[in-house]
Amino acid sequence: MHLVLTTLKKIRIWILPFLLLSVLINLSSCNSGSSTTTITGEWYQQPSVDAGARVGAVLFNIDGKVYISCGYNGNSSVDANKKFLNDLYFYNPDDQGWEPKADFPGVARQGAVAFVSDGKAYVGLGFDGTNYLDDFYSYDPVTDTWTQVQSFKGKPRRGAFAFTIDDKGYVGNGNDDDGAFKDFYQYDVANNEWITKPPIPLIERTYPFSFVIDGKGYVGGGVSNGSLVEDMYEFDPLSGTNGAWIKKNDLKDDNIDNDPNDKGYTIARDQASTFVLNGKAYVVCGRRNSDTWEYNSSLDTWQKMNAFEGSYRYGAVAYTFDGKIGYVGTGYSGSSLYYNDLWDYDPTQADN
Repeated sequence: MHLVLTTLKKIRIWILPFLLLSVLINLSSCNSGSSTTTITGEWYQQPSVDAGARVGAVLFNIDGKVYISCGYNGNSSVDANKKFLNDLYFYNPDDQGWEPKADFPGVARQGAVAFVSDGKAYVGLGFDGTNYLDDFYSYDPVTDTWTQVQSFKGKPRRGAFAFTIDDKGYVGNGNDDDGAFKDFYQYDVANNEWITKPPIPLIERTYPFSFVIDGKGYVGGGVSNGSLVEDMYEFDPLSGTNGAWIKKNDLKDDNIDNDPNDKGYTIARDQASTFVLNGKAYVVCGRRNSDTWEYNSSLDTWQKMNAFEGSYRYGAVAYTFDGKIGYVGTGYSGSSLYYNDLWDYDPTQADN
């Protein structure tokens, strides 16, 4: 009996180091690329956007109040003359519903852009089914009125990006029938004029994703001449005399840069939805994608999160309402399905 116990102790002593080594190997494997990293974050379905189904809408947030406008609803039940939209709805948190406001005064359109400056929204560009557009209008939520402002300085287009940094609006990229653009402009509210800024480097693109973190704008992905664009740039408005673009780690599956997670995935996509929570950006869905990625700007790295749990879509709107939860809604599946459902995302929750 004593001999058996002694033998068991020896076996246990030899087995434990191997078990520890096995655990360390597994942990190292899990941290070697984002494709095997623990997936976190949870999606919850919310009441639908009763402003109506649509794709390519604009959404803007003024002082914590959310508005949605324009877009296209191609559902078969919609009158052909009413598929392009120019309505405006405001989200009322008191009754958790969307209330109509003064219609956008320009022609109905999809693929427009919006940014906010000095307590007003600015909406313009887009496509009305026949024409590419360059007109812009400002919306005053206090008086619920629209005012036409100076038209865009570049060519008429759809699928551009827009963001606000330090209360200044920026617009760039997009396309028309001749192809995509890489020009970039800032709107001067005080003088009602557009100022030319350095174009985004390397390649023109349409429908890229964009977001702002810590006073810097980020633009990535999109499509150019039918191919996905696989790079991302940061715009620093305080660099030099006119602002400057800085190349970040790319969005494709390779090992040519310093991204430690740059293996086993590609984040390149067009018509994705984005929002920012707690200093990190989230890129959701897009054409041919239903996944969710978190971007850490301080490390220039991506983390795969729990995939979007609604139906696959692109051209959806996204926003944050309380600074802790992100929302994604509306959009199009590419199979004649236009959505008005709404989902919220909490990155701190475990995926159930």
